[in-house]
Amino acid sequence: KKADKSADALNTGLTKLASTLKLVIAAGTLREMARMVQSYQEMSERVQMATSSQEEFQSVQKRLLNTANDTYRSLSEAQELYITTADSLRSMGYSTQQALDVQDSMSFRIVKMGRCGARPKNPNSAYTNAISAFSKSINKGKVEADSWETIIAAIPSVIGDIATASGKTTAEIRALGSAGKLTASQLTEGLKASLDSNAS
Repeated sequence: KKADKSADALNTGLTKLASTLKLVIAAGTLREMARMVQSYQEMSERVQMATSSQEEFQSVQKRLLNTANDTYRSLSEAQELYITTADSLRSMGYSTQQALDVQDSMSFRIVKMGRCGARPKNPNSAYTNAISAFSKSINKGKVEADSWETIIAAIPSVIGDIATASGKTTAEIRALGSAGKLTASQLTEGLKASLDSNAS
């Protein structure tokens, strides 16, 4: 009987422990879900501030979601790239859709390089650094030498894209990039013109 009582007490204790653990896990899951929802709302608000109308906002959000799915990156990364470069790209004369084309081409090219076996040792770091260098170049209106090195380290094929779009040789593009004399427009035109091939 003592053994039965001990077993019953043990089972009761284990049941209570299991219930407590379930509550703790459920609470943690709810907190994480709430954090994700809040983060999504905050990013959406920032995207909305970078668009001119509700219609444009919805169109941009849909495009960014498609890009995130196609490139296996998070939606927040695609949104951040749009937020940091959209105004500068529009000031260069690009429409919202053209600005998205340029951004998509950049993202698609990085993913494509990874599929072709040209993936860097730390792909996440290379991607982040290249996107940061790209954003910096767009906002400054020129591609500084250090930004150029960062970009071509992640996507060396961009040299050929820019050469094709500008009518210059790859050697000329390399020289301009290394000297910090490549313009943001030359970079974006190369990316825009190569969107289809980068996305395929």
